[in-house]
Amino acid sequence: MAGFKYNALAANEGITMSLMPEPNSLSYKVWEIEKHLHPTGGSMIVPTDISAPITLASAAVVNTFGDWVEIDDGSSFSYKFDPHIIYITSVTDAAQLYHIEIGTGAIGFETRIGSCISAKRDANRDLREVIISMARVDAGTRLVGRVKDSEAAINSVNIFIGYHEYSDLGLNQ
Repeated sequence: MAGFKYNALAANEGITMSLMPEPNSLSYKVWEIEKHLHPTGGSMIVPTDISAPITLASAAVVNTFGDWVEIDDGSSFSYKFDPHIIYITSVTDAAQLYHIEIGTGAIGFETRIGSCISAKRDANRDLREVIISMARVDAGTRLVGRVKDSEAAINSVNIFIGYHEYSDLGLNQ
């Protein structure tokens, strides 16, 4: 660890350390946590077109997920990233609870990486923000979502995904 000294005061003031600490050291773990909480690029959103949220639809069977829907083909993610917020802009049935899953993987091989339960007070008013915790995902990874509810009807939610991207070299390994 020659040449590296962690300065807690500098970290609290948002001053970037000039050197990445040695991997697997205590200093690296502190650096990694600090960068995870305050990534260099801040929060971003997909899709970027605010007039075109992603629509996830449940199956017409009680408590059954609808099909996976592509949120992003991976082209928006130049670095490792972590999806951390689901913004729900509207729902078809405000009386329902919605179980939303976020996943990754090729078509037909999607895997859940995070989920949440949410609802809205009414069908089209207010923006509902749900914090989700997921590990960092590799750059260029396809991001998908799906939903289920407790009604024997096709209900849908319109969403955006907030994410952090990690451009720092040490966080992309």
